[in-house]
Formats: sequence, structure tokens, C-alpha cells
Amino acid sequence: MEDRHVLVQLDNGLLGAIFDGHRGSSVADLAADTFADLYHHARSSFPEEQSRLVAALAAIPTRDITGGACAVAFHLRGSELAVANVGDCELAWAGDDGTNLLLTVKHGLANEQERHRVQRAGAIVAPPYFFNPATGQGLMPTRSLGDHDLEGVGLIHMAASVSMILSPPGWIVGACDGLWDVMRAGELPGLLFGAAGADDAVQRLSHEALDVRRTGDNLTIIVVRVGL
Repeated sequence: MEDRHVLVQLDNGLLGAIFDGHRGSSVADLAADTFADLYHHARSSFPEEQSRLVAALAAIPTRDITGGACAVAFHLRGSELAVANVGDCELAWAGDDGTNLLLTVKHGLANEQERHRVQRAGAIVAPPYFFNPATGQGLMPTRSLGDHDLEGVGLIHMAASVSMILSPPGWIVGACDGLWDVMRAGELPGLLFGAAGADDAVQRLSHEALDVRRTGDNLTIIVVRVGL
């Protein structure tokens, strides 16, 4: 279990993040320890919330650490939501009215632009992995925090980001790929219908992923109830 997470109440909203480590937990540990402080520093330089999230993720000092981590981070202020992600950690909105939106971009070989980038950089592509031919080291996500030994074959660290105004009531669901490998955003409204609160919602989703669909990966889920 190499996942770590952050959930912090700020004076201007709620800050959350999930870090899914691979090749060890060192990068995920560091990210969880430093992300909130780095976000605070970014607030003085970047006026837009989504830019602050991207800057905070990029500032995590991973250069001298082995391994890496995928990440999804969000800031919620009222009904305003900003999201940034790197790799295959993702976040979705599930409205009580049945609306559902996946608000992140999955960075892997199934994404044509991502696949073309690593191929142009000289990676060996053997889906779902790409490899550095010089070292034999391979990875599934084409963007991550850390993994500097794969930069020469196209791995990058820049997060995708988006901001939007939510239409409450509903649920924010952020998770590592242990959930998204076995569940689509469109299923969330039905699975969460009638949930008593965020704890109940997490229990429903984790039971479905672990006990019913038998996900074979780490599982970390953050759920936030928005509105009544």
C-alpha cells in the first residue's frame, strides 16, 4: 500500500489530494508531507486556483528520490471546484440529479497524445507499459511526480487542470486507479443514491471496488458531499 492522501480545511475552502506511489512510497510520502505548504506558497504567485494546484504539484522536490507517484488534487470553495491531476489518479462529480462528469485526464498509453509523445522520445511501447530501452525500466502512467529516470523517453510531470462551477447537491469523488480501473464516473450517481453522508459513500464505493469487482490495486478514495 503506497498511497497517501491529504484533506485540509483552509480559510477559503477545502484542499484535498491523493498520491498513488509506485516503485516505493518515498515520493508519495514526500508529496503528502509538503503539498499543503507548497499550495500556500503558490497562492501568492498564481491568482487562479487550478494554476496554484499545478504549481504546488510541480514544486514537490522529487529530483533525488527513486520512484514516483500519480496524483490528483482539488480545491473546493463553495460550489467552485479546481482540479489538477498527473497520471491515473482521477476525480469525478456525481450530482444527485444523475449528472456525472470526469474532471481529469488519464495519462497513459490509451491516450493517443500521450502515446505519441513517448514514442517520439524513443520509448518502447508494449501496452499498457512503455519502457526505456537503455535501462529496461517501464511504467504505465506517462506523467507522474518523480520517475526522473524515464524523462528521456517522454515521461513528463506537468499536471492537467480544470475549474468549474458545480450544481449541488452531489458528490466529489477522488480516487487512485484502484477505483477507476473497475468503475466509471457514470456509475457513481446510482451507487451513491441515498448515501447518508461521505463516510457511507466511501464505504459503498470501497465495498463495490474491493468485494464485488475485486480490484487488484491499492485503493484510496476521498468523497466530499456538496450541498444539502
